Amino acid sequence: MIAKKFLVLLLFITIVALAGFVVLKIYSHQSFSIAIIHTVDAGPDNFKVAQGVVAELTDQGYQQNKDFYWSYSGDGVHTTVSEVSWLGPQAMQGSPNAILALGAMAAEVAIASASASQVPVAFVASSNPIENPSVNVTGILTCVLGEAQINYLKEIQPNLKSLGVVYEQGSHNSQLEIEDMKIAAQKLKIRLFSSTTTIDSVQKLAANVDALFVDNVSRDTLEKIVKVGIASKTPVYVANMEFVLKDSHADNNTTLAAFESKMSRITPNMEIMHQGVVATISIDKYALGRQLGKIVARLIRGEQSGEIPVSSFTKQQISVNYELVEKLGLESGVKP
Repeated sequence: MIAKKFLVLLLFITIVALAGFVVLKIYSHQSFSIAIIHTVDAGPDNFKVAQGVVAELTDQGYQQNKDFYWSYSGDGVHTTVSEVSWLGPQAMQGSPNAILALGAMAAEVAIASASASQVPVAFVASSNPIENPSVNVTGILTCVLGEAQINYLKEIQPNLKSLGVVYEQGSHNSQLEIEDMKIAAQKLKIRLFSSTTTIDSVQKLAANVDALFVDNVSRDTLEKIVKVGIASKTPVYVANMEFVLKDSHADNNTTLAAFESKMSRITPNMEIMHQGVVATISIDKYALGRQLGKIVARLIRGEQSGEIPVSSFTKQQISVNYELVEKLGLESGVKP
């Protein structure tokens, strides 16, 4: 009788143990749900960030649509936080395990929407959206120091003494960049001037500087600015050459190809660009995605996002139009 009771007890313990093992196995293979949201201030080519994230997670042994999957929402039109506030609730609808916010505005709405449930948020932005330490927020700052930007230009154009920065009126990112470049210009003994994108203003600026620097403007605006540079024989440097299709969308597609199709690019008139743009300087979005992917991998492993320090990313891609450098007689120290 005692032996029978012992066998029943042993069987019960075995069943419980096996059940526990099965539960643990199921939990360990649960997919990690990622909601990506992006706003216009994140700049172009955000699908390259996603490519980098996928590549990094794959290298770390995680399989897309098995170990992790994602949904995404984006607004490529509006320029204020209130206008893009719908992105936060949209991302939370799928009860994600984490939100990746591309752009300062995206970060702000993601943090607001995720605060109550403490869903981890990892942002990519040029300015830090965290006013106070947060238990559920981490991210990457992509702001390139003005000093580095001007030094890039001086490598290409050693005799650069004055620089005109053209910015989109009302752009918060542009204002931050100009302030940073003013400090750098003073240090490097470069006279810095700025102008909005109206053609009259750009023409006056071009007549009084050695070069124009353009960032965060629309495709059509860029083409008009470059034409001013061509007419005045003023070198034009562009921070980003490719522009995303301006739209708003939300989708639960889980493949990278689907995300990329929504982010189809519109490039400027390349003939005009070749005639007037001396060089383009842009962030390596794929490498940025790899860095972001390292953060996501840590979240998948169970680390708290608030314990992951905010990091910086400064890797740049520079493309020089050597034919135009020679044509303009810039005596550049940079050779093909």
